[in-house]
Amino acid sequence: MFRLAEFGFDATLLAGTATAGWFATRHARRWFVAGTAVSLLTLVTGALLEVRLYPWTDGLVFLFALSGGSLLASLLPARPAPLGLVLATLSAIDSGLFLLPAPATTASPAQLPAPFFFGNVVLLLPHGQRFVLGALDLLLAAALAAQARRRRRSFLTGTAPTVIGIALAFLVVALRPTPGLPLIPFFSTAWLALELAGRLVSCRS
Repeated sequence: MFRLAEFGFDATLLAGTATAGWFATRHARRWFVAGTAVSLLTLVTGALLEVRLYPWTDGLVFLFALSGGSLLASLLPARPAPLGLVLATLSAIDSGLFLLPAPATTASPAQLPAPFFFGNVVLLLPHGQRFVLGALDLLLAAALAAQARRRRRSFLTGTAPTVIGIALAFLVVALRPTPGLPLIPFFSTAWLALELAGRLVSCRS
């Protein structure tokens, strides 16, 4: 039941961030630069000083993800190849970060290191349990949606990769229980599958 609730939390947050990224494309790039710079500076400073600002850190992480993802999409050419290269790079980084030690899942809020809250959206639950979604995961959700809109793709094409990716990740965890998995490789796989499917449909029509 906990895994199902966790999936619902992650999928809702990813879909919401992707939707925000889709509609954010109407704003000028300078707003994305400002939002990314201010939120990143605040997050890094807070993490270095180990300031405890939860739950306000969730808002800062979301601002960074939305503005950073929108900025990334605005800087990339409106073609699949550059985005594919970014996805491959982020997948490698995400897999590497996953190898780093993480706080115990049963750790109480007081036992969690302060920097942990500056890199993730966190929802603390009773008995030490928590839902966690990384800033990079959310940034990518916004970037994929914004890039899809720039390429004049459908809303579903822009928002689906991360939701499908999280579903694939939870399916793998259900079949082979593990404490967790890096999510960006799953997002990248879903994005690539949708790109290939779109090309096949275009070739046949």
